[in-house]
Amino acid sequence: MPAYFRCKLSELFSFSDEQILGHLASGYDEDGFYDLKVDAIASWKEELPLFRKAIGETLQQHTACSDWHLLIEYPIPRIGKRIDAIFICGEILVVVEFKLGCGAVSAAKTQVFDYSLDLRDFHKESWDKKILPIVLAPDHPAAATVNFSNQPIHTVLCVNGNGLKSVLLQISLILPLEAIPINARQWDMCLYTPTPTIVAAAQHLYGQNSVEEIMRSSAGTEALKRTSNVVLEVIQTAKNDKKKVICFVTGVPGSGKTLVGLDVANRESTDAARFMSGNIPLIYVLREALARNLNKLGTSKIDASRLMSDRIQNIHHYTKDHFKDEEQRAPEDGNIIIYDEAQRAWDAAQNKRKNHLNHSEPEMILEVMGRLEWCALIAIIGNGQEINTGEAGIAGWKDALGQHDDWSIYIPDASHSLDIFNQASHLNVSSHKYLHLSISMRSYTAQTLSNWIDFVLDGNAEKAHEASKDLSRYPVRLTRNLNTAKYWLKKQATNVSIDTPLRTGLIASSGAKRLRAHGIDVSTQITETDWFLNDSTDIRSSSFLELAATEYATQGLELDYIGVCWGADFRWSPDGWKYHALSGTRWHDKNKKDNESQIVKRNFMKNTYRVLLSRAREGMIIWVPEGDASDPTRLPKFYDTTSEYLQQCGVQLID
Repeated sequence: MPAYFRCKLSELFSFSDEQILGHLASGYDEDGFYDLKVDAIASWKEELPLFRKAIGETLQQHTACSDWHLLIEYPIPRIGKRIDAIFICGEILVVVEFKLGCGAVSAAKTQVFDYSLDLRDFHKESWDKKILPIVLAPDHPAAATVNFSNQPIHTVLCVNGNGLKSVLLQISLILPLEAIPINARQWDMCLYTPTPTIVAAAQHLYGQNSVEEIMRSSAGTEALKRTSNVVLEVIQTAKNDKKKVICFVTGVPGSGKTLVGLDVANRESTDAARFMSGNIPLIYVLREALARNLNKLGTSKIDASRLMSDRIQNIHHYTKDHFKDEEQRAPEDGNIIIYDEAQRAWDAAQNKRKNHLNHSEPEMILEVMGRLEWCALIAIIGNGQEINTGEAGIAGWKDALGQHDDWSIYIPDASHSLDIFNQASHLNVSSHKYLHLSISMRSYTAQTLSNWIDFVLDGNAEKAHEASKDLSRYPVRLTRNLNTAKYWLKKQATNVSIDTPLRTGLIASSGAKRLRAHGIDVSTQITETDWFLNDSTDIRSSSFLELAATEYATQGLELDYIGVCWGADFRWSPDGWKYHALSGTRWHDKNKKDNESQIVKRNFMKNTYRVLLSRAREGMIIWVPEGDASDPTRLPKFYDTTSEYLQQCGVQLID
């Protein structure tokens, strides 16, 4: 989506202010910002003289800058805002936020830094470019020094008109002679490819934005849109024909399956679609985040919490409460349920332990929803991060549907995990290729991150080391000192602008019980909503770096930077990874027996660390303790081999 106005610096003086204002006003009209145009025009009239003066004086002293470009009002589709101005200076981008009055500078610094992050992470033509965010405030007295060092985004600078000229001249001096200038037209026309966190995505969706407005990936967003539309068509069929349908949606990790579910739930709000999950922390965090959002928009806190508790529900409570209804009434929660991570529905044995019921959850859900005149169950299926016992899996849904032949089943084409439905001739099965999402969008800074994690956990150090070379935009570091890990996290959160901290946190395996000697007690219960949503000044916040969350609290959620606290429960040995469990005062080796129970537990442990290693969007540091020779539960040998192995996998050791 191009800027409202773009020209070379040397061409600026061939346009009158009226001509430039006409271009900007037309852009505003086309984007539908009629109500904002009066204030915007007033701001532009203040900006243009500053730009003309700074550019004119710069060109007088350094004519090579004449081919640089100025873009005014550059839209950011993901959040519906516009960057005031961008200077494309050779291979460096200068992002400008204009503010009148010094009182607004602090907020402007946060704003322009966020814009710079959006460009770095979501704008393909900016991925490998140096970015300098500045606040242009006519009354600001500060001088500005440009020194990028090794950071892709410079510290936010505050400048006045003379400072802007100084910045442009400094850039002209630091540009390397061999630098390849950015193609301004290509940069201007480039699409955004953002991947918001699930919390941010939910807030945008329930703010009446569409998937296309939130995510601008030419491939990924189209896939999400197609899948959502197919699901909505299935729902409409159920509604029109008074049918009972179950629609399975699958996808690779990070492909946006949950986002599709939230999108459908939001777009089907007139029929009161409910988003449900057995992932309790995810439910609590989404509810609270959306309720806080509604509260900011004017809804009372009580009403906002009540509304979100109705729209986003715990699937276990829904199933049990309706199934135990002696009168077997049809549920009044709506005809549409989006069930996230549906493969984790409890099997009969687990349900008996939890609810004293002799039925699997898939059986109970189909029976409860079957009481409705029509219904649509959207079952979102994920794989590869199983960390709980008692999950029914796909087979549990097949067995349950075998007892309910009045249901129509929709599955993706070419889905190996769902082939079992095609093998049952008595089931009414239809397939559609767009019910599978094949493009991963989560690891926007390192597309090979998931491969690297797989190689590490599969014991393939050579391939992991090779994959680590492609993680240049996603730092993975190793330390033997917890304070170093905390320092690194704080530095990453504030290394560009102290006004704009990113989200950080410590996470650890629930089996890493001897981390307590270092103040990391995995048995301490955290309040997920506070840990994920409160700011860094709150002692309950993840960013305060005091409370560590486990795999159960973090699954399905993300932070910007994480510190993975490695325990002695999962250790590297010459024979590969070994799982140990602490009982009393001794670690017990759980690798000697190869019975089914122990194999399942070992897989759960590997998946636990897979969850931990995949929670960060920007980068991570892994802390492996040094151990203590005087403590038999923390001997150095429990940790040293793991540290050495991770270094072989390409992780840089820092201390």
